[in-house]
Formats: sequence, C-alpha cells, structure tokens
Amino acid sequence: AHPLYHGTNKLYRSTNDAVEWVPASEILSTDPTDEIEFGQDVITAIAIAPSDPERVYIGYYSGKVFRTDDVTVDSPAWFECAIGVSAPLNGIAIDPSNSDTTYVVHSGFGVFARVHKTDSNGLSWADADTGLPDGVPANTIVIEEDNGKLWLGTDPSPGGHSLFISTDGGDSWVPFSRGLPYASVFQISIDALHCR
Repeated sequence: AHPLYHGTNKLYRSTNDAVEWVPASEILSTDPTDEIEFGQDVITAIAIAPSDPERVYIGYYSGKVFRTDDVTVDSPAWFECAIGVSAPLNGIAIDPSNSDTTYVVHSGFGVFARVHKTDSNGLSWADADTGLPDGVPANTIVIEEDNGKLWLGTDPSPGGHSLFISTDGGDSWVPFSRGLPYASVFQISIDALHCR
C-alpha cells in the first residue's frame, strides 16, 4: 500500500513491492566525488513527508539537497535547496505535523554546522547546532511523532557523547548518552506504537 524509494545517482520509486522500479528523478548532481568509485555523486538520504507523501527530499554525498512536491507525476519538478555545505549528507527528517519544517545533517570534517533547519519548505535554511560539539560529524536524525523531540546520532565527541536530544525544535541540543559506549551512532529507530 506504500511506495518504496531507492537512491543511486537518481531516485527510483516502486508501487508494487519492488517488482519494478521507475525513475522519480533525473541525475540531479554531477559533482565529482573522489571517494566514490567512478567519481559519481550518489544519493545518501531520502525522506518522505509524513503529512504529504508528494513531498520528498533527497540528499547527495556532495552535500546537495533537493526537494519535490509532486513525486508521483511522470516527470517530477525538483528544486535545489541552497544550504552551502559541501560534505556528505547523512540524514533528513521532515516534521510529521508540518511538512514545511525539515532538518538535514552532514558528516565530514572541518568547521561548519552539522545540522540545518528550514521552516520554509527548503527556501531558506538556518544552522541548528547550538550545544553540539564543534567539528564532529552528524550521522542521523529522527523526530518523535507525538511530541516533536529530535534525536541526533553523531561520531563520538571529545566529551564522549554520540547521542543528543533537542526538545525545542533544534534551537539547542544536550547529550543523552549516559551508559552508551564510546561509539558512533548511525541509526535511531523510535517505537511509535509504545510511545503513546
């Protein structure tokens, strides 16, 4: 009953449990990427808006982010979101109750914000990294559906933390990793059924 999406250098969509796949995008980024075989930029994150299944965001290894509001038509129109970070995009989370609000996280090294937020459907973005350690790659981000809490997984920080929580829409973050090992967090899953 639900479409499946798969990313290579373009986005693919299946409506029959992966029996067949059809392109849902062209190749949207041709940035050379030395770390990937053949230098082809590839999709590293996909997110579908829970409140609007026509709205889909994709992120590329180069850091580029694109959005469409009509993913089910034959040739969806894709819009590039200008964030200005050239580092692997690792995660995208769309607010379950407001599809205009989206968060993206980047990996890589250097001095730049690892978390960015838009409240304008990707037209403008702001840093959302207050309280996070400088220079630590971010790997994944999820939103709790019922209360809007944000959870962020990172590489281990100098303070020994790799899991952070925000209860104010990404305005600030605090560590939430007591008892966890000194290790990177690459995926977070929320059991929504038992959160209610």
